[in-house]
Amino acid sequence: NGTGLTKCPDFTTWTQVKKLFLNDNKLQHLSPTIQHMTALKKLYINNNELKSLPEELGALKTELDELYVSHNELKVLPDSLTQCQGLVFLYCNNNSLTSLPPSLHALKGLRILNINHNQVAKIDESVDFTKMQSLRFCHLAHNRLTRLPGVRS
Repeated sequence: NGTGLTKCPDFTTWTQVKKLFLNDNKLQHLSPTIQHMTALKKLYINNNELKSLPEELGALKTELDELYVSHNELKVLPDSLTQCQGLVFLYCNNNSLTSLPPSLHALKGLRILNINHNQVAKIDESVDFTKMQSLRFCHLAHNRLTRLPGVRS
């Protein structure tokens, strides 16, 4: 944490790492070699300058259970994120997100979703929060939302 990293390391040989802390740096990109971190359970990459996350993140299908990408410059989350079926905590507050992946409801084990303080104006009608049986906390404050899919006004 906070070592001033500006370039993301190559994760090709990091196959046994279970927790990765890259908070408080100046990273603009997360290496696609993240897909080789097949034992990774917790990824902390808060307070960086990330503009995007690689689609290869989806390769961490069942192991990744906590993802913290708050206080970055993300505009979208990769669609492949919904392949991470083990995901329980997803914190992506304080970014510049304008939308959520349309198949977000595929994350059936997700318990906490925090997208506070973003630019989300609309959540795609295909996102069905009722299919997210494990969801306990869904933080949507300080966005541009005027309605939620499936909720009648």
